[in-house]
Amino acid sequence: MQIAQMRKSRTARGAKLRAGLGVKLGAGLWLCLVLGLCLVLSLALSSCATSGDKDAAREVTIQAGELADIWAELGASALELKAYDDVIVATTKALDVVPTHVRSLMLRAQAYKEKKLYSEAYDDVRAIIAQDPKPEYKRMLAEYALFANRHKEAQQILEELILANPKNKDLRYNRGLSLLEQGKAAEALEVFIELHELGDKVVSQLVDAAKAADDPRYPSYLELAVSSDQEPKRKKEYQLDLIAYYEKEKRVEDAVKLWDELFKKGYKGEDLVTMLPFGLREKPIWALDVLEKALEKKSFKADEIAKMKKLVPKSLDDAYKQSFIELLDMSEEKALLKKKEAEKRLEEARKTRDLELEMERDLEEEIELEDEVELDDESDERDSRDAGAGRASDMSADDVELDDASVGEQN
Repeated sequence: MQIAQMRKSRTARGAKLRAGLGVKLGAGLWLCLVLGLCLVLSLALSSCATSGDKDAAREVTIQAGELADIWAELGASALELKAYDDVIVATTKALDVVPTHVRSLMLRAQAYKEKKLYSEAYDDVRAIIAQDPKPEYKRMLAEYALFANRHKEAQQILEELILANPKNKDLRYNRGLSLLEQGKAAEALEVFIELHELGDKVVSQLVDAAKAADDPRYPSYLELAVSSDQEPKRKKEYQLDLIAYYEKEKRVEDAVKLWDELFKKGYKGEDLVTMLPFGLREKPIWALDVLEKALEKKSFKADEIAKMKKLVPKSLDDAYKQSFIELLDMSEEKALLKKKEAEKRLEEARKTRDLELEMERDLEEEIELEDEVELDDESDERDSRDAGAGRASDMSADDVELDDASVGEQN
């Protein structure tokens, strides 16, 4: 009867504990409250060991499960509060009591994941699978294996899951990632090609796998990446890689078109330094036009201009060479002039600030003098009042003496 009542009250107890933590009492406080239960349980276990009472041992086993459930409830509440360290403490206490407690293993794995301790999370989920090999647990294990850079284990788990569910694109995608990370780029490429044909947005993975595999389709995937805008953060990287390919293959017009598209977003010194050797060699008029527009819109640093000056091909026509040097010299003069103007403004600002500081000091001194005058005036007033009070006191004393004398005469 007692065991049945304990089991029946388990859910209610857990709900009360979770409600307590929800009021922001904090997991740490509740952990301290449970320490007493740990002591009671250890004493009970010791008693069973000495008495050999099987019924008592079974009772203690149930009590251990109850205590593990309590720790797990505390861990769950701490997880809701994003107190991940408290989750780990609580669930570890539960596992000390019941090492196979599935809920505690799962909660601790989630906390480890949030703290980016992926190897620890992997180990906890693997312990769960040893008791209950559900597919969802295996998918979680594969995910943690990828995060923990355990790609060989991830591949094995994913291939097992794909056999059971071959149409699951997420599983196939993760398998492609695990293959790519292991250096099996050709196999990974085939996985991503299949996903691409099914409509998945995997252009970035196609590019990376084709490049790693030195696949002849790499340029076509670069063109796809530049035109698709699936990866806007990497688009410039793709553009520059594709330009390099076009330049290598002497596809001048295609390279020029891509450079123009890139420069529409602004001119950067590093991009001009990359473009000029190709532009001056293949299309000098276009390159000079680009440089002139860039210098009109932006002032470049002296080191950037110096780098550009070193990029003049020896085979460049003298007329183009002279125009190129003149443009850079003008830009250099412009940059120096701008620097001097900036230094002049800075000096004026410093002078203005010095004047303001001097005025502040003068005002502070004036205020201090006024305060001293006010203090002197107040002191004089107090002295005057004290002197007046002294005279009044003296007069009163004289009057008293006169009155006493008059009284004496009358008597």
